Amino acid sequence: MENRVYMLSNQTHTQMMGFIITEESGKVIVIDGGNAPDGQHLLDELQRITGARFPIVDAWLFTHAHDDHMDAFFWLLENRRRYIDFEKIYCCFPSEQYLFHEEPKGGARTLRRFNELSAAFHQRVVTVSIDDEFDVGTAHFKVLFTVDCRIKENTCNNSSTVFKMTLKNRTFLFLGDLGEEAGDELMRDKPDEIVCDYVQMAHHGQNGVKESFYQACKPKICLWCAPDWLWNNDRYGKGFDSDIFKTVRTREWIEKIGVEKNLVADRGDVVIDLD
Repeated sequence: MENRVYMLSNQTHTQMMGFIITEESGKVIVIDGGNAPDGQHLLDELQRITGARFPIVDAWLFTHAHDDHMDAFFWLLENRRRYIDFEKIYCCFPSEQYLFHEEPKGGARTLRRFNELSAAFHQRVVTVSIDDEFDVGTAHFKVLFTVDCRIKENTCNNSSTVFKMTLKNRTFLFLGDLGEEAGDELMRDKPDEIVCDYVQMAHHGQNGVKESFYQACKPKICLWCAPDWLWNNDRYGKGFDSDIFKTVRTREWIEKIGVEKNLVADRGDVVIDLD
């Protein structure tokens, strides 16, 4: 199997995040997955990439408990369970109580659903901590950040687990929906370790970490899990940068840094070939 990273496109013209990673020994990794309507596309791609009708995901990584990151996984469990299996899940979620105060119908609801469903496979769930390292074939992962319950702002996004992957001598930083507060903490504690070749733009490229964070991680290529309307901040067709989102501001930051390329997952999957 090839060393590749697939950034999946959304199937509903809404924001989501989903990655499939393959490496040369044949291992398959999924990060998040997307909304419920993205579930069938995720399964289709896993079947196509592996050539197996019943693909097995060796490692499923979750960044945080928001539906546009986890509902595809729930949909597969509830609607296509016989077609897919997984060996391990790597995650670090806060308690439901921590999320309930700010997001009783958001992160807390999603986390409760995961906790209920995972009771059937709890032995496969690996709760990670900062500085944990693990290998999935030739892909090496290090956990750079997990939930800090001292952060009371933007609680679910700021609870994102940050994974750094090294594959074929390239480094990828997966930020999930990390916000300013957690981003500042990570940048302060691990300024050297956030430097990377590829960075997944926090919170779909808007209202995530600060400009100084991207300056510190010095990416060559930026990965945007964003539909075109979010990329252009034009949700209602009123023109470029006409809505409330901060994507265009983030694009200006990235342009100043001088990145080589922006890859945007909108109307087709983005495939990064590392061989």
